[in-house]
Amino acid sequence: PKPSLSQQLADLAQMQEFDGSWKPSAPLAKLLGVEEKVLSSPPAAHSQVSSAVWCTLLVVQFLALRMADLEDEWALLAKKARKFAQAQAGDEACRALEQEALLVL
Repeated sequence: PKPSLSQQLADLAQMQEFDGSWKPSAPLAKLLGVEEKVLSSPPAAHSQVSSAVWCTLLVVQFLALRMADLEDEWALLAKKARKFAQAQAGDEACRALEQEALLVL
């Protein structure tokens, strides 16, 4: 059986790095329902972006798409994640990558 949304959220919280990012991993790929290589391969137009930034924004979009009902519980995780991504890549790139992430999920 698939873990509950609350359990998936707890798992995501445990996988988040101290700096707010998520790093590509097999368990994370499984939880997001994508192949692991997707997590470590930013879209071609943004190939200069680190896999950590791309992976982090994928998780943020996954939370918004699949766990909207639990937003009160994950809002701080997402805020810290966005802060990490914006510091690394800038606002404009992050907005574009968040749109790309929706296509992958």
